[in-house]
Amino acid sequence: MMEKSREKGNKFSEMCNELGLLGEEKEVALKFLSGEAGEEILSKIKFRDMTDAVSGTFQSMSYELVRAGKKEEISRLFLLFFAMGEATCYRLIDKTYINYRYLTSIDPAKRILLYGISNAMANYSISSYSIMSVISTANNDAKILKEALNYRGLTGQGSLVLLVSYFLQKYQIESKAKSIKKEDSELMQQYETILAEALCDFCDKHMEEEKKKELLDSIDSGKIAEQFLSFRGKKVGRLFRVIAGTAYINYTLSCKLTNIVRICMAVNCQEALDSILSISTDQPLDIRNVGAKFDRVFGIDPEEYIGWAIRKGFKGILKEQVVSNLQCYLNVLEKAEIDDANRMLLYIEEGNPTLYRKLLVKKKEEYKERVISDFTVKDTQADGDAARAYLREDSGLDPLFEYFPGNNSSNYYNGSHEYTLLYNFDKNFKDEKFFRRSEVYMTFRRASYFFRCLISEQKSGRGTQVDKEQVKKLFLDFEEEGLPMHYQAQAVSMIRDGLYSGMEKDYLEAVMEYFTGCLKERREETVGAFSSADAYSRQIGLRLLNQNPQEYKKEILLYAQDSSKAVKEELFGILCARKDWEEEVKELNKKKKAAEREFAIRVLITWQADGADYKELFAQAMEKEKNAKVREILGNALGLSSDTAKEGAVSRGELVKNLHKGGRKRSLSWAYESPFSAVHTVEGDIADEEYLQAILLCYASADGCGVSKNAQFLAEALRADELAVYVNEVFDKWVAAGAEAKKRWVLYAAAIHGGSSIVAKLERHIKEWPQASRGAIACEAVKALSLSPMPQALLLVDGIARKFKFKQVRAAAGAALEFAASQLGITREELADRIVPDLGFDNKMERFFDYGVRKFIVTITPALEIEVFEAKEAPEKGDGNSGLSGNWVRGKKLKSLPAPGAKDDAEVAKAAYEEFKQLKKQMKITVTSQRARLEMALSTAREWSIPAWEQLFVKNPLMHQFAIGLIWGVYEEGKLVQSFRYMEDGSFNTADEEEYELKEDGKIGLVHPVELTKEEKETWEQQLEDYEIAQPFEQLKRSVYTVTKEEEGMQKLTRFDEKTINDLSLGSRLTGLGWYRGSVIDGGGFDTYYREDKETGLGVELHFSGSYVGGSNEDVTIYDARFYKAGTVKRGSYEYDEAGDDKACFLRDIPARYFSEIVWQLTKATM
Repeated sequence: MMEKSREKGNKFSEMCNELGLLGEEKEVALKFLSGEAGEEILSKIKFRDMTDAVSGTFQSMSYELVRAGKKEEISRLFLLFFAMGEATCYRLIDKTYINYRYLTSIDPAKRILLYGISNAMANYSISSYSIMSVISTANNDAKILKEALNYRGLTGQGSLVLLVSYFLQKYQIESKAKSIKKEDSELMQQYETILAEALCDFCDKHMEEEKKKELLDSIDSGKIAEQFLSFRGKKVGRLFRVIAGTAYINYTLSCKLTNIVRICMAVNCQEALDSILSISTDQPLDIRNVGAKFDRVFGIDPEEYIGWAIRKGFKGILKEQVVSNLQCYLNVLEKAEIDDANRMLLYIEEGNPTLYRKLLVKKKEEYKERVISDFTVKDTQADGDAARAYLREDSGLDPLFEYFPGNNSSNYYNGSHEYTLLYNFDKNFKDEKFFRRSEVYMTFRRASYFFRCLISEQKSGRGTQVDKEQVKKLFLDFEEEGLPMHYQAQAVSMIRDGLYSGMEKDYLEAVMEYFTGCLKERREETVGAFSSADAYSRQIGLRLLNQNPQEYKKEILLYAQDSSKAVKEELFGILCARKDWEEEVKELNKKKKAAEREFAIRVLITWQADGADYKELFAQAMEKEKNAKVREILGNALGLSSDTAKEGAVSRGELVKNLHKGGRKRSLSWAYESPFSAVHTVEGDIADEEYLQAILLCYASADGCGVSKNAQFLAEALRADELAVYVNEVFDKWVAAGAEAKKRWVLYAAAIHGGSSIVAKLERHIKEWPQASRGAIACEAVKALSLSPMPQALLLVDGIARKFKFKQVRAAAGAALEFAASQLGITREELADRIVPDLGFDNKMERFFDYGVRKFIVTITPALEIEVFEAKEAPEKGDGNSGLSGNWVRGKKLKSLPAPGAKDDAEVAKAAYEEFKQLKKQMKITVTSQRARLEMALSTAREWSIPAWEQLFVKNPLMHQFAIGLIWGVYEEGKLVQSFRYMEDGSFNTADEEEYELKEDGKIGLVHPVELTKEEKETWEQQLEDYEIAQPFEQLKRSVYTVTKEEEGMQKLTRFDEKTINDLSLGSRLTGLGWYRGSVIDGGGFDTYYREDKETGLGVELHFSGSYVGGSNEDVTIYDARFYKAGTVKRGSYEYDEAGDDKACFLRDIPARYFSEIVWQLTKATM
């Protein structure tokens, strides 16, 4: 602690030097920063201009402090800089991660001063959001804003933001005054002067004073000087936009501000209007609500104003213009693009219905032709001619079939403009035939986004959802226009491609409902259409048939020939559930095509796992089978050993030859551009390249990734250590080439044959890949790692499954463990118990290392650390470590195992030293993972049977050391019956230090302090202190939280309500505790974190004010936490489900231990 303090003091000192604080001022600064003195001491520091101040030390320190949530230290730094330079220090602080609004303990006037300047300088233009963020940071108090204006160092633009915010808050938000008070006249004059001079600078920064005075006079008088008009039509920049927007937002309080707005309109009306829109949105003077007559207020040309309003879609302005400037409106209508013209026509209906009806008759054919022209503008000449003829009803579908062959080209992101065009045309002219034909044409264009817009609806609180009735109407429209069933089936896939992930379920329900009717009415046509469509639509076709599998058995089985992996998996799921189709599946096994035979065998293997016996069938098939891939699957099904394979139909030489057939080694050419290390056979010969390539081809040629018995058969003839080096080199080359997903088989080859060195490599990449948006390949790496024969590999996978930042990878690790456990017929937790290594230690917690001449004993301490001793011969036989080489006892204690010396047996010592280095690595991994696993067991109330507990905690040397530092309990039906401690000598005792014997039929679990009385807890704490036992993690000293009487009838935990915390800190802490970000909704935002615990069957979600993916380094507000039954809340992008009143549990029903643990976690996360 003292070392850290000294280091921080050194950094503060270095920072002061960089900022020019020397002598007494430096002493003052250091006293203040260390907390020795209060803020009053800062009066001894002189004011200076800090505009160009730089401190690299401060920048690095600020990042560390923000991440650690050190508000007090950040606040002291802020106050020091403010004392030095007041407004001029903004740039120094702006270069850091410090959020002004985060510093709630600082005088709000000081915060708002720097925040306002920062806001002014950072933005392209000053927006409504930026102004309101300034006002909210000032606690919505005009007095604070006014106070901020009195500090030194303020420049024009910084002052401007504060002035704008002040007058807006005081005269439009706090009150609706039409004129300013006398006390504010000086500030208004300052406001006007800043903008007037800025307008002159816009014309010419180096203008002569006399000319500048003329321009200022013209602004006062309201006349628009020629010099301003000379900029009309020219490009303007940020300064102009700031002037226009900030003058407008308070123009009702000042004639001069109104004149400035009028000048801006005359110079560049479109830019001025855009700036006004940006700053006024959702404000009292929102131009969308009050701008109907601005053409007269600000002297805007009506046609230009109407053109701007139609492009923005502002109905209020346009409806007023129809009434007050009809002729100008019609002039703009004549010149407008078709999309704008359609919308302009709509707005005439309300203001002049008679004219509207006349225009509909007059404009229908013209507008239809313009829509058709717009639709087809990007088509080729031939395509366009065919499409135009069809849309004009001059032809049927035949020309489209000819010029849009196969309906295959992808155009997913096309169509939203076309939909808007058609939608507005239809609102005016209601031409159903044209609308249907347009839908059909868009299927040939494959305009996925067109259809997403067509079938979507906005639902309050749920975002964009699918309108099922609209989906069915769409396909009925296709039918009405004679679109063949094959094209309709293709459209199913194409439309789905344009949907958000949360929309697919409802879409498919509507599709299934429509095509189920088609299947009944036109069976042959519908079946044929889906079976010849793309892979996704073929999947849907299978689902349709599976609604009545017995009736469509023949059609379903035909899909066994399908080449798509996704379709095969769909069929696989169907057939696995149809054990009554055994004869049909056996017939598939007799087909000529290897793909059908392979598929049949996979289904039969699944049935066999459920109790059926097909070994004889598999053996018969093995005799006839020639396809290497199918032979391998059959071999796996029969559980053939390598020796059996060797004695069978294929020798190693024949297998190598078969694997190389068809020039398959070309797929490996990327790896052989540089040489590999040599690999020897077990007889000592150098293995040839083709043999080694054959091992890789076993994985590269496999349909799925996993263990290859053929590869194992070939590998047995080679030196394992040299083969490990070889596949490590393959892995390194694959990574160097970009780790292409198509070659992910490399992961499995490397994990299975790469020895211990590949485990560390995979661990590193599993952490790195998700951060580079390569979560899928990281998941594959986890699966591959689970197949490694190295003892530490499954341990790593288990650790990833329990605690990993990326949910996708964590889920993959969990799935890999579930699969491994299912193969053994045990639970995942039981598997996790079995894979804990003993690391070579015996029941005395000792491991022997032999250097030849010298020998050493390595032990595990109760603190789970390694100690090394010289080994010396026991004085009497049987006294020492006789299970090892000789009879040895511990001698002198050493700092670590020494490096081999000249007198040691070189080969033996080198091997022992390498083993020790590996031991240290494995020890670190194992202790970390088991500590986390045991803490999870404490949280989720996991229980062991007594034999299972003894197997893990008594017989495993490492877990034995964990066990003696924890308090255990005997449980009956989940209730604590007796707490006890496991002693170093193997006995058990109670809190009162009485000997205790375990019952044979009980369950053992870790005691949670919520289950202990105050006296019991204190007694146990005293016993641990007496025995000098440090617990491996916080157990007895763990904070306890219980449901209060007021909370019992509640479904929301509101203890953290209104608590504010930096969003980055909240996310980092929660994910570190095993929570996940909730569903991402519109704009990349999310407003929940959640966790689900399979062991308890419960989940909990935390609701807060919301953040964005990646974080925004802003304060967020906590709302509440809700418990629910795990698995009942949908998660995913654009999923709007949550634990509402229908899903949330009452707090009284939450188990006391789980409730306490969740509150403990949330307390840590929101500190």
